[in-house]
This record gives sequence, C-alpha cells and structure tokens, in this order.
Amino acid sequence: MSTPKTPSQDEQPRRIKVVKEWYRLGWLLPWLVLAASLTITYMMWDSENENAKNSLQLDFDYRVRETHSRIEERIKAYELILHGVSALFMASKKVEQHEFHDFVEALHLDAYYSGSQTIGFAAAVPSQKKNSHIAAIHASGFPGYSIKPGGNRDLYAPVNYIEPSTDDIRNKVGFDLYSDPVRRAAMELARDTGNPVNSGKLLLPASEDDDVRIQSGFVMFLPVYKQGWAIDTVSERQANIIGWVYASFRMTDLMSGILGEIATEIDIEIHDGAEISDKTMLFDPDVSGAGGNPDAQFINTSRLEFEEHLWTTVIVSLPGFEERTDRSKSNFVAYVGIMMSLLLTILAWLLVQGRALALHSSEAINRELVERKAAEERMQYMAHHDVLTGLPNRALFSDRLQRGLVLAKRDKGHLALMFLDLDKFKPVNDTYGHAVGDQLLKEVAQRLQNCVRESDTVSRIGGDEFVVLLPSIEAEQDAMLVAEKMLHALNQTFELAGQSLHISCSIGVAVYPEHGNDELTLTHNADIAMYYTKSGGRNNARLYRPEMQGAGQ
Repeated sequence: MSTPKTPSQDEQPRRIKVVKEWYRLGWLLPWLVLAASLTITYMMWDSENENAKNSLQLDFDYRVRETHSRIEERIKAYELILHGVSALFMASKKVEQHEFHDFVEALHLDAYYSGSQTIGFAAAVPSQKKNSHIAAIHASGFPGYSIKPGGNRDLYAPVNYIEPSTDDIRNKVGFDLYSDPVRRAAMELARDTGNPVNSGKLLLPASEDDDVRIQSGFVMFLPVYKQGWAIDTVSERQANIIGWVYASFRMTDLMSGILGEIATEIDIEIHDGAEISDKTMLFDPDVSGAGGNPDAQFINTSRLEFEEHLWTTVIVSLPGFEERTDRSKSNFVAYVGIMMSLLLTILAWLLVQGRALALHSSEAINRELVERKAAEERMQYMAHHDVLTGLPNRALFSDRLQRGLVLAKRDKGHLALMFLDLDKFKPVNDTYGHAVGDQLLKEVAQRLQNCVRESDTVSRIGGDEFVVLLPSIEAEQDAMLVAEKMLHALNQTFELAGQSLHISCSIGVAVYPEHGNDELTLTHNADIAMYYTKSGGRNNARLYRPEMQGAGQ
C-alpha cells in the first residue's frame, strides 16, 4: 500500500514550478523597468517644461495687465485735462482766444502728457444762429473765419479755439466737426450723457516730418453746458449745450512709451470695436497685419472699454520674451531620471534572482502602505481645503492668521486681512445654474491667487465670500494696491460655458496692529469695512476706519 502524500509534498512541485516560471519570464522585468522609468522620466521632464511655460504665461499675463493699465491711465489723464478745460468755459461768461491759449500752454502737455495732437473747443451753433456766429468771430479780429465745409445743416460745431497754435493747426479753425459722421456720433453721445466719449477710428494728418502723412487716431469729446442751467435729463442737456472741448490723438503718439522696457518682449495691436481686421486697425507698430503673429507662443485678446467706447487689443509674445523659459529644472529632471532608470534596471535584474513569492508579498505590502498613506494624505488635505476651489478653508486660514499675528508681534511688523464678497454672483447662479456658478467660483479663486504672493493666503469661507491674508506688508497702501489688483482682475470678462459673464467684488481691509491686535478684532473690522464698501456702491475696496462702526452694520 502506497504512502499518502502530505500537503507539503503536494505544494513543493507547485512552488518549484512557480520559481521556474518566474526565472523563465524574469529576464523581461529589467527591460520593463527601464522602459517604465524612462517613460516616467519623460513625463516628469515634460511636466517641468509645462510648469516653466505656465510660469512664463503668468509673467506674460502680468505684462498684458500692466500694458492695459498704462493705456487706461493715459486716457484717464486726458479726461482730467478736458474736465479742466471744460471748467474754464463753465466758470467764465466768455473765454477769449488768448485765455484759452494761456490755459492750455500752462498745462505743459508736451512735457507731462504724451499722445495728444491738439486740444480745442467747438461751439454748438444752430443753423438759425450761423450768420450771427460768423459775424461775432469776424468782429473779434478774425475776418477770414468761415464754417467749413459749406452747406446747410441743422447744427454746426465749428472749431473756435485750437492748440497748439501752429500754421497747419490754425487752418482747422472753422472746420465743422459735426459734419463728420464718426465725430458726430461721439459728440451726440457725449452731449446726451454728460460724460467724456471717444470717437471711432479716424484718419488724422501726421506731422511734416513723418513718412506717412495720414495716421489712425481718435478724438475724445467732453460737453460744455450753459452755466447754471439744468442738465439732469437728456432733453435738458441737448437744450443747454454750448459746445464741446476735445482732444485729438494719433495712436502712435498716444502709445509712445507705453510698453517702455518690455517693448522687446511683447507686441500689441489695437482695434476699434470688437472686430479684428485691417479695417479696424488703430495701432500696429510692426505692421504685421490684423491678428498679430499666429506663431507666437503667447497670445492675448482682450476688450478695453472706457469713455463709452470699445477697443480690442491683441498682445503677442516676441522671441526675446519666449527665450526666457527656464529649462534648467527639466534638464536636471532628465539627467537624474536617466540615472535612476539605469539604477532601477540593475536593481530589477538583481531582484529577479529572489524568490517569486517573497517579491510578490513585499510588493503587496508596499502597495498597501502607499495606498494607506495616500488615503491619509487625502483625508488631511480635505480637512483643511475647500472641496470646490482647492483653497485653504476657514480652519487652515485661521491657523495661518494666528501664526502671522505671532510673527508680526515678534517682528513688530504689519499684516493685512481682507474680506472679499462677490457682487452680482447670485444672478449668475439664478440665470445659468449652479454648475456655471461653481466654475465661476473656481475661476475667481484662480484670479485671486494670481494677484498675491506665494507667502500670502487666499481662502474661501462661504458661498461667494473669500478672505485674504497678507502676512508681511510695509504700510496700509501695500494692502490697498493688492486690493486694486483683485478689483481689476475680477472686473475682466469671464468666458464660461459659452457665456461672457461680468461680476465685481467688494473688499474690506483691516491692518495689524492699527485696526486690531487679535484675530477676532481684525476679522470683525475687515468685515465692517467690506459691508461699508457694499453699502457705498460696491466694486470697490475700503480700508477700515473707526467711523465705519455704525455705517457698515
């Protein structure tokens, strides 16, 4: 009778078979490890290249915002000048030619304000007063004055005063601005709104030294009304208009110096209105044609709206900017990755010599540990971050604020706390649904993070409420500059789900130690300043002041 086999005897052949099978296939493992390692190395190298590109994209976006800001500041400066000239007419019963000349000359436009070609005044002359108007100008010492072009019109707006007073420019006296449809449209809008208005694209004469005799430009108009007369309604403004002060601009002059030190890094086109074409081109320094260079690495198309008129800018990166991509990290990753790939291949070859079951067991244990650690890290992350935006939540923000207060007290420094509440967010949710609302909140979070330093903290603490911690500032003005950047960033159009959405925000700012020495006081005062901002019209930022205690509730 044969002896029965024990379980161990039955298992031994199976183990031997497993080991032999492992040795038979094991030679493939080093090559698989090498291929996988090199693939991971490539992915990491590509990721670092992408990070470098993203970093350069942020730098490009900053230059775009800076360029837009400079254009807007220059336009606003001339708006203030026109308001000053308008005040001259509204404060006087009659402004003489020499008074207008002296006033404009005292502004020193050439020294302090770049871009303007002329500043002038055009009177509003109804057809029934045309002859008396011409007779009055003749009597004042200008016998050759006439309204050009000739013809009968219901209303004329001849140029009466214009500076600087050169021979070429003096020839424009008497030109009826109202006879040109483009100018007339801007003048009527300015008259009816009482606000400064930019005209559409015009072709303005260039100076004698220029190779091109005609250049693209525009004219800014500001209405002047009868002193002391009612101008609360459109009909009252139309009835009491006495004329317009205006400034004409050639785009090459207006844009002179705007790019400054970044002129070798980016190129800009400006188009009149929303259309991008050679027909609407206002400014194109490199004469590359509408749309810029399609091969550029970075391209930004934006809408700028001011003085009741829309411009479209196309800004592209130049080779000098694109060459700044930092590839040192990606090269380091590639070198280290290749070295590690070779090392792992050697280790894999050695591991083939081990027992198949032991290797399988160790891999299973290692996988379990990795998964457990990843799960713990995910739990830890979710406990301290907002699920939707990925921003720090209230708990993590409070911890950072406490640490910031400790450091500020120790170093006798300053920190700023901002409360930010979105304006007009509820209508977005109501109109487009919560899915679009959530996408909008994510985009808002990203734009806010782009406005601060890495050491600063942006947190979402409620539906459309955010808080920002600036742990190290020199003065209150530093916090207000950051707030202005955030206001500007959120005022830009959000393109989501095929819709162009517009929101704004109200910001309240409190600074340690001026507005509080602890978290509760700073939080309370920043919240008061934010509600004070909302009650004062929204889309603004206010620094906390003690007198807000009653008004901001």
